[in-house]
Amino acid sequence: MESTKLSKTARARAEVLLGRIEQEKLRATQAFYDIGGALRQLLEEKLYAALGHASFEELLDARNVIDVSQAKKLIEVHRKFSREHALGLGAEKAYALARYAARTKAEDTPEDFVAKGFPIGGKRRPVSEVSVRAVLEATRTAVARQTGSRGASERARKDAETEVLFAKKLLHQHDVEGTVALAFRRGSWHLRLEVPAHRARAILRSLGSK
Repeated sequence: MESTKLSKTARARAEVLLGRIEQEKLRATQAFYDIGGALRQLLEEKLYAALGHASFEELLDARNVIDVSQAKKLIEVHRKFSREHALGLGAEKAYALARYAARTKAEDTPEDFVAKGFPIGGKRRPVSEVSVRAVLEATRTAVARQTGSRGASERARKDAETEVLFAKKLLHQHDVEGTVALAFRRGSWHLRLEVPAHRARAILRSLGSK
């Protein structure tokens, strides 16, 4: 009889403890968004100054609040997502999506990814099926592609400017008054040359003889 009572008591106590654990797990899951909100207020309202600190970063360090980089992540999540979406995604995935939107040419906002899905392999997949690693890899790929595109575009522009200088030099050598300018049309650079009409035929003939 005594054994049965102890067993029931132990089971009841175990259930209470498990219930407490679940509550704490939920609280911990939700805490990052609320922490981000508090950090955001300290930063944006410059409340750190009221405590005698010159900067937000100085406050975090002096009071041993949280690592600066982690604080900025939580603030960015709080800025870009509603509470519901942030809690559904988790801190790391929410920040990864916000970072993707900020560093790429995507027209979607971080919230759009939740509603429409995240672009992977030319298709949109529900964010619940996309890992944080996949988002980070997509960000690196997109940034590298954009950097390469900008680099090629910049080289093309510089090459075109070189041709402008060459054309101006030729005009000067042949004592021809004229203007040379660049125009960007249909994805490429074009050289626009204006010379006096009475000299145009001679210039065109000289080109034809080359």
